[in-house]
Amino acid sequence: MLRVTLVAVCLIAVVVLVACGGGGDGPNPTPEPTSTPAHTQAPDKTRTGIPEIDTVLDTVFSGDEEAVGALIGYTPTACAINPQGIGSPPQCLEGDPDGTLSDFFAIGYCHGTLVRPENMGSTISMLSEPGARLRAVSAVEEVWPSGDHVVVYDHILGTNRVPHNALVLILRDGAIVGILSGCQGTPEEFLEGRELDDPLLLIPPEGLTGIRELDMVLDGLALNDPDVVRAFITYEFIPCLTLPESSGASPLCRPEDEPGERVEAFPVDTCELEYRRRDEMDDVRRWVADADLHAVYAVEAGYQVVMRGAPPDDDLVLFATVEGRHIVGIESCGRSVYGVMDDVPADDILAGPLLP
Repeated sequence: MLRVTLVAVCLIAVVVLVACGGGGDGPNPTPEPTSTPAHTQAPDKTRTGIPEIDTVLDTVFSGDEEAVGALIGYTPTACAINPQGIGSPPQCLEGDPDGTLSDFFAIGYCHGTLVRPENMGSTISMLSEPGARLRAVSAVEEVWPSGDHVVVYDHILGTNRVPHNALVLILRDGAIVGILSGCQGTPEEFLEGRELDDPLLLIPPEGLTGIRELDMVLDGLALNDPDVVRAFITYEFIPCLTLPESSGASPLCRPEDEPGERVEAFPVDTCELEYRRRDEMDDVRRWVADADLHAVYAVEAGYQVVMRGAPPDDDLVLFATVEGRHIVGIESCGRSVYGVMDDVPADDILAGPLLP
């Protein structure tokens, strides 16, 4: 059974401090509901057979803000006129005496906050993304606010496919009474860090290929961010050489290097193989980040990710060689995107080709 103890929540950074009941809510105006329900019922594989829980799953999946709002439950909490720091009671409204009980919704990111009903608009909108990706449902003990089950989702940020954090809903008697996110880590990290005894549902991640580590790379590339690309690139240790005419693809030694010293380098093949050091990779990272996915196929040592270059080179392809969840090489030599997959055996193709 999943256990989130009050003491652990107060002391360990990866567990949100909302368990301490802290923080007042700031201004957060309620927008008019704008989403249109995309579905009325979650897929069969994401059902528990417990009506009050399945109602929550169906409603969150539907993207219907009004229906999601109707499932929000609040916890009466005493306010303070002068709250002091993290873990303190929420701020009283003007005119309310110290200790006045008011309804609050608990939201934990990397610190906790308590939100009044009139300020819940953006939270309800965030919970109303159609087709939410469910990962787990489990009974829960010793969680604040008190609840009987937790529901774990991939937290999709904006229009990106990358789940940066787990989004954890705390349920009590069929109502959503709290949210944990932020410092919880990814859904895998959240689930692996807790004891799950016979969860009602445990759903593996869904990705483009169904291969977890490869899909992590593909999701990262979809962000078109050079800093994300940086996180996936892995370097080799290659002996440096001193003479340009004899160096071939090997990196040249720098004045601070001993001849033959092994230095970190990354293979880049642009019709001629060369090895780039870390401080020579900025243009390569931008090049990869600007490209768009075309196809993915298996090779003997891993996977080839085929990408279309950014305009004006969008009819040319570059290949990223992936092993595990690491990009270990980049190649591009003027090859056209048209017909690039013609010689790849159909059984080796994991995704694509996507039309240019």
